[in-house]
Amino acid sequence: MLSFLVPYRVRPNLLEPADLERLAQAVQNSPFLAASDLDQGFEQTYGFSVLFQRTQVERFLRLLPSARPCLEKVLRPDCQAFLVNPLIIHQGAAVGPHADKTLISFLPPASKVPFPYRVSVLYLAIPQDIQGGELVFHRNALVKARFSPKVNTLVEFPGWLYHEVKAWTRPGRADCPRVSLVCEQYRLKPKLLAQIPEFHLESTRSFAEFLGPAED
Repeated sequence: MLSFLVPYRVRPNLLEPADLERLAQAVQNSPFLAASDLDQGFEQTYGFSVLFQRTQVERFLRLLPSARPCLEKVLRPDCQAFLVNPLIIHQGAAVGPHADKTLISFLPPASKVPFPYRVSVLYLAIPQDIQGGELVFHRNALVKARFSPKVNTLVEFPGWLYHEVKAWTRPGRADCPRVSLVCEQYRLKPKLLAQIPEFHLESTRSFAEFLGPAED
C-alpha cells in the first residue's frame, strides 16, 4: 500500500532474466527510438511513446512483442488506457521535476487533464557503479523520498506525485545507458476515454526513415 511516508511501491525481480534481457535489447534496438518527444525536462533523453486503450493491447505488442511478460504483470484491470514510454538516459543527462499530464496533447483546449491513476516504471538496464541517477519524489516543493533504481525492479507511484531523475555519472568507464520502461495507467470516465485515440505512436524519427530505398 502507498502511504504519505513512502509514496511508492517496489516489486523486485519482476521478470525472468531471459524475458528482461529480450525486452532491454528490444527497447535499445527499436526503430522508433529517437530523441525524446516528451515535454520540457526530457530534452537529453531518448525514447518513444505509445498511447493505447485496453482494446489495443495486442496492437501495441505487435510493435514490442517482448513487452508481453511485463504488461501481463503490470497493467491494472481497473484502468482503460495506457501510455508506454521506453526511456533511455545517458551519462550526464537527467529528467526535470514534473507530474505526468501526457494526455494534454490529445484533449481539447481548456479540458481538465487527468493524471495517471498509477505510474509503473520497470528498470531494464542500470550501469554498474553509477553515481546518482536516483528517482526523487516531491510533495509541496519538498523532497519526500528517494529511490536508487535496481535492474528488474518495478516502482509504482500515484500519477499526481511530482518526481524527477537525477543526472548520473560513471567516472572512468564507458557510457552504458540507464534504460527503463514507463507505463502511465489511466482510469477514465467514458466521455473522456472517447476523446483520446484508441492507438497513437509518437516518435521524433521521420516517417521517411522507416521506408526502404525507392526503386528505379
